[in-house]
Amino acid sequence: MVRPRPRTRALRQLLAISVLVAAVATGIGPIAHPAPVSASTADTMEAQLLTLINDARSKKGLVPLRKWAKLADMAGDRAATMARNRTLAHASCLSCLFNSYGVQWYSIGEVIAASTYPWGSQSALSIFNGWKASSAHWAILMS
Repeated sequence: MVRPRPRTRALRQLLAISVLVAAVATGIGPIAHPAPVSASTADTMEAQLLTLINDARSKKGLVPLRKWAKLADMAGDRAATMARNRTLAHASCLSCLFNSYGVQWYSIGEVIAASTYPWGSQSALSIFNGWKASSAHWAILMS
């Protein structure tokens, strides 16, 4: 009878324990119990953010902001460009950007954000809280 060498036996035991731990972790972890998924679109996210911003504005006695198609198109194009270039940066010439889309302005500012949450309410709230924590961004949203 050939006995397994002690080192081989230890490796087999380690492998068996590793497989057991992986099976248990998978059974009780997020893979076995995923968070509910809800579809969200850019329009949904915009609406959620606009609601959060307008709720904050109303608490300060400010008029609500409203969605304007021309501005939304410009913002969507900017977001697509930043995503394509894998950057998150303010426009170098914001007035040039507004002018190129034919958006009339007398005072302008830009608030941009990214979130590690999947699209949905958590992501909108994360973005909103980030803007609220930034005095410069919050001042633009409350002006």
